[in-house]
Amino acid sequence: MIISPLLFWVVIGAGFGTSLRTEATGEGNFLNYFFPGALIMIVLFTSIFTMMSVIDDRKEGFLLSVMVAPVHRSGIVLGKVLGGTTLSTIQGLLFLVLAPILGVRFGLQEFLIVVLVVFLTAFALTGPGLCHCLEDGIIAGLSCHH
Repeated sequence: MIISPLLFWVVIGAGFGTSLRTEATGEGNFLNYFFPGALIMIVLFTSIFTMMSVIDDRKEGFLLSVMVAPVHRSGIVLGKVLGGTTLSTIQGLLFLVLAPILGVRFGLQEFLIVVLVVFLTAFALTGPGLCHCLEDGIIAGLSCHH
């Protein structure tokens, strides 16, 4: 999941190079400008592919075995959403850890804010994705709302 956006970031960034200029300094680096977009792309696609696994779970019959478990169904939905959110967040943070190596600089406070934004973005993309699967009848018997 990280290789494609990283390659895209490097190829596009190298192509545009220093074509981005700010009015104040006359300097700029497209790689620094494009970094947040690549980070969110990683989170977005990981969230999408995580929720697509629900379809595979249904086809393989795994979902039926989960649904007969003595667990409230909202717990199953929450577990799936938090699992997808965690996976998306970790993938995004792996790219974020590369930031200093790639020339993107920020302080501790900015890093913590970005971690929070990445987590909230992952949750915001994963939750509705699962609800969409539920409403389309991909997962029969579960519901996002009562």
